[in-house]
Amino acid sequence: MYKIGQKLFVALQRGNGQSRDMTITKIGRKWLELDGGRYRAAIDGLAIDGNGYSSPGQAYLSEAAYAEWSEAQSAWSSFSNEVRHTYIKPDFATVEKIKQARELLGL
Repeated sequence: MYKIGQKLFVALQRGNGQSRDMTITKIGRKWLELDGGRYRAAIDGLAIDGNGYSSPGQAYLSEAAYAEWSEAQSAWSSFSNEVRHTYIKPDFATVEKIKQARELLGL
């Protein structure tokens, strides 16, 4: 699935916080070494290794994949905030529409 020389887009939340393309330089059983060992990403999920601490970021197959993930996170955050802060059910939210929304969201 992964190849040495393949580029991954890495979004860092800690440290310098810069997101950029990094190259896979070594493939192990659990980790992908990036940029000659500066970082490593888990083969399963592409989380960046935090060396015993929380992960400083996440790798994605491309910058477009990161942008898609980021847009979905933003849309979900906005949606869940609107629902969470609507304490009284709006008149348009019928039981049938609520059931449909739950089904569409896989809840």
